[in-house]
Amino acid sequence: DDDDDDDNQKVIYLGVEGMSCAACSSKVERALKKLEFVDEAAVSSTTHRAKVIMNESLGSKEESEKILIDTIHSLGFKGWLQKKNAKGMGTEEASAAEVQSWLNTVIMAALCTVPLFLIKLCSNNSAFWKQDFVCALSRQTLFEALLGVLTILAVGSKFAVNAFRGIATGNWGMDLLVTTATGIIFGYSMLTLFDCCLNEGGHEHAMFDTAATLLLFVSLGKYLEAAAKKKSIRSDRCTFTNAAKICCRFNRCIS
Repeated sequence: DDDDDDDNQKVIYLGVEGMSCAACSSKVERALKKLEFVDEAAVSSTTHRAKVIMNESLGSKEESEKILIDTIHSLGFKGWLQKKNAKGMGTEEASAAEVQSWLNTVIMAALCTVPLFLIKLCSNNSAFWKQDFVCALSRQTLFEALLGVLTILAVGSKFAVNAFRGIATGNWGMDLLVTTATGIIFGYSMLTLFDCCLNEGGHEHAMFDTAATLLLFVSLGKYLEAAAKKKSIRSDRCTFTNAAKICCRFNRCIS
């Protein structure tokens, strides 16, 4: 029972914000298990919760709690003690914050990607967009490059930060794949532009819209996954609450 465990000084529950998949929870779990005073750790990305069982080498409980939270923070996630009077968010609040974060990312990605496609659709019969503006680059290409850079900085950086943190902890997850793919596409497109400026070559191989589209759909997938987890947490809470009410009524009928 959670309440009994809270009374036991060797068991600590932590809230963890920012985990989006099983790879994230596994990364946090491995890091916690490496701590000398930790006997066992179980982390769930669904409930945004970590349960840590500490051994006899436990010194000051407050110091150990700080080390646990600092360990979670070092991995790029937000951690806090999950107690009735503790500061920080509960499971539902953490889930809602994650959903809102990914929604903001999707909106930013859409604001960059939709104009890219509109330019491609509208520029075919437009001399204004096709006309060379500078260094043999058309207005269309320059505008696409500008939106591509904005997409990488505003959206791609979120995946890149998580990817580098994952590499530091030995976790090669989805963020690394997304960062690698978009980085290659964006890098190739930039090289195409430089080649066009230096050698007056063609720039038809620039693929800024491809990188932006990839980031948009991956972010959308992350948002839908976070929303599904939020709904699951609410359903579980309702189930446990109803079960508790039924048990209380049953006990009253017996007594």
